[in-house]
Amino acid sequence: MGAIGGLFSVLNQQKWKIVFTVFMTSVFYFMLFPFSDLTDFVSNTIAKQTQNQVQLTMDSMGLSILPPGLALENAQVEIGSFAPLKAQRLALTPSPTGLIHQKPYGTFEAKGLFRGNAKISVSAGKKSDGGVNREKIEMKAQKLSLSDLKDFLRLPVSIRGSADLLSSSQVDLSWNEQPESELQILIEKFELPPASVPTSFGPIALPEINLSQVDLKGRLAAGRFIIEKGQIGKDTDDFSGSIRGKMDMALRNAGDGTPVPVFGAYDLEFDLLVKPAFETKAALFLSFIAAHKTPSTQGSRYRFKVTGMQWGAPPDISTVR
Repeated sequence: MGAIGGLFSVLNQQKWKIVFTVFMTSVFYFMLFPFSDLTDFVSNTIAKQTQNQVQLTMDSMGLSILPPGLALENAQVEIGSFAPLKAQRLALTPSPTGLIHQKPYGTFEAKGLFRGNAKISVSAGKKSDGGVNREKIEMKAQKLSLSDLKDFLRLPVSIRGSADLLSSSQVDLSWNEQPESELQILIEKFELPPASVPTSFGPIALPEINLSQVDLKGRLAAGRFIIEKGQIGKDTDDFSGSIRGKMDMALRNAGDGTPVPVFGAYDLEFDLLVKPAFETKAALFLSFIAAHKTPSTQGSRYRFKVTGMQWGAPPDISTVR
């Protein structure tokens, strides 16, 4: 009994050393675990859980302890009919609060997404006026390639340039209530090669368009997007001006938790200054708004309002006084 008592006495004296040894051993086992061997397992699990609607592949996968997180290197995601989405590195850092309350709180970062970088943070938001719990979603993206974004969305026209995006939203993730959001988009060196654009009047040929900058600021509330500031081009460009207005844009639950935008009525005001050289190149397109043209010392000024009850139908165009 004396020997046993002595053993426990020694263990008690050395308990912190033992705890430290066990902790460090666990850390080294964690660090040395071949997580990269789990990539196929993760890819197959995601495909199975989404019924092959989402395909995720990666070169390697790693986990970190402090802060806890997951990182994927050279990841590619395929979703439905969209083009593959690629990133050099995807990193997910969950929030301890989110883990406790089983909420999707945390930070998601994508390096190399559309040749730029993006960061999304999700945290607890404010309750809506109807008492519904919402999540706060903040997004910041820098230097996104419009060309790569065009390929991802499979747009019918080619565009070039880079875009910065900043948004802050209060969202009901069940999509039973409309989100509230503030949005800023800054596009630099926008280029549109000569193209034929489908419209309600039929295809219209557009000349090459080059704009130094497009600056847009707006907010989404109660199913309506309001453009508070829209600056198109600069004085040195072929044309420049502003756009303001509003459009109905509600987000509906597609049935599987995916939000689907539903567009409705719109009311947009344009104020454009067009230089003579571009006016000659875009004569056919500008002929549709020639009735709203006034002379200017630098070319022609077009001030007009475009309204409609739904997208796709011929709009009403009137002069802004």
